[in-house]
Amino acid sequence: MVGGGIAGLTFGAAAKRFGIEVSIVERLGTATSGAAGIGLHLNAQRALATIGLAAQVEAVAVPDGAFLVFDAGGRELANVDYEAVWGAPTWSVHRADLNAALKTGVRADQLRLGVGVTDARLVGDRVEVIFSDDSSRSYSLVVGADGVHSVVRASVVGPGRERYGGACFWRTTLREAVVTRRTGFVHESLTVGLSPLVRNRSHAFFQMRADEELHDPVDGRADRLRQRYQDMGPTVRKALDLLPRDEDIHFGVLEWVEPPTWGAGRAVLIGDAAHSMAPPLALGGAMAIEDAIVLAEELANASDLDVAIARFTARREPRIAFVLERTRLTWARGRREPTPGEPLDEDAFNRRNFAPLLDDP
Repeated sequence: MVGGGIAGLTFGAAAKRFGIEVSIVERLGTATSGAAGIGLHLNAQRALATIGLAAQVEAVAVPDGAFLVFDAGGRELANVDYEAVWGAPTWSVHRADLNAALKTGVRADQLRLGVGVTDARLVGDRVEVIFSDDSSRSYSLVVGADGVHSVVRASVVGPGRERYGGACFWRTTLREAVVTRRTGFVHESLTVGLSPLVRNRSHAFFQMRADEELHDPVDGRADRLRQRYQDMGPTVRKALDLLPRDEDIHFGVLEWVEPPTWGAGRAVLIGDAAHSMAPPLALGGAMAIEDAIVLAEELANASDLDVAIARFTARREPRIAFVLERTRLTWARGRREPTPGEPLDEDAFNRRNFAPLLDDP
């Protein structure tokens, strides 16, 4: 397993539960890092329950039944009723807390930290992996969960699958609870999302649509955010006042993996390495969790690796295609672009987005 984030740790925990021997390498020196928060809908909660980790994650999450969206003047634009759609609250959880909870399902000797992968080569029915410390090893199966800029994907499928998605974003954690429920603010090309976290903290997400890719250096990052978002109302200004140091604000650009790919041969891709997700539906983490568990299930149930990989792909392709299409429609709706055939009613639109995901992955 290449990558010790959400997908990698979930796969490690699922593999352990199903009796599959796996080793996990993570290029960072810790497997419990994370810039800010993440939302986990009921489909992710149910998936975690199948590997015995739902309670551990719930213990570090804040439940929220809805997502309220306002304009800069405080007028309500939308109320996404999670409980009406899912039948249960969504969990807001800090990524570091989530990873720490997932790590409890993995043996310490399964994790190798501070070592990355520089190359992966298909050799017959094996995969030869070259590590950042210049060591190498041959495996019967390699799973790439190493993000949008996946080394595994570039090695076995080819480079150049990343496409700029028309927006950039900043994420961070605020030391105080600015809101008591998931809340968004929209003004022209700017969006702010705030979510409560355990220990009286808040997740802060700032997004800006931009036709051309933006680069934002670390020095002066907090001041530039304050200047850019200062006209979005008192709640956002309070969040801006609480911004941490420049280096504690993560900056990134929205990127798609186009077309989505599941790997090649005995090298399989999951999570963002296979299919990156945009933020509107808060499903990126959930899809990574589902990928990891479904792959572990198929490996446990099939005596042949190639059959297991084919079954995994057949199960995941339709669900991921659905989520990507609904994400595209939600993104277009947010930009006031036409979405022919879609209901004008927000609740009906959201049911279309989420209801099919109540089925088991």
